[in-house]
Amino acid sequence: MGRAKSSSKPVAVAEPVLTHQSTANSVQQQQIPWFPPSPNGFKLNVDVATNFEQKKLGIGAILRDHDGMVVAALSKVVQGSFRSDEMEAKSLFHALNWASQLQLSITHIETDALRVSTTLNSATSDLSSFSNFIFDVRCLLSFFLGVLVSHVKRTANQAAHLL
Repeated sequence: MGRAKSSSKPVAVAEPVLTHQSTANSVQQQQIPWFPPSPNGFKLNVDVATNFEQKKLGIGAILRDHDGMVVAALSKVVQGSFRSDEMEAKSLFHALNWASQLQLSITHIETDALRVSTTLNSATSDLSSFSNFIFDVRCLLSFFLGVLVSHVKRTANQAAHLL
């Protein structure tokens, strides 16, 4: 049986609509939809939350196919307290470590951490603690040939955020 080709239409049910309330006025943000990966590929969305008092990070990762169906999901608590971009890179490291064990062909990774995605897509490096996290992530990315890492707005990353 053949499968119908996937279109580049957004999966409307994949992410909830978010509303932002302002004291001056109420503004409804336009929903930014989650777009599926190409057929024969999987998309990984990753996010992190933190509890500064307990020095814990909550890592959420969700892996979906070209129909938007959830293939696997990860919700994990790890010890640590870092800067925002370091936490995002650490969450991506844990998600990639988990995903590599699934041995699926991940073709796209999305994060709402702009600095992480920009740095991963750049050839430059620095000597900060952030670069240590990026080095570790790049090592794990080498297991996913041709994977694309991109930045998305938080509204397109809600499934991972909610985990």
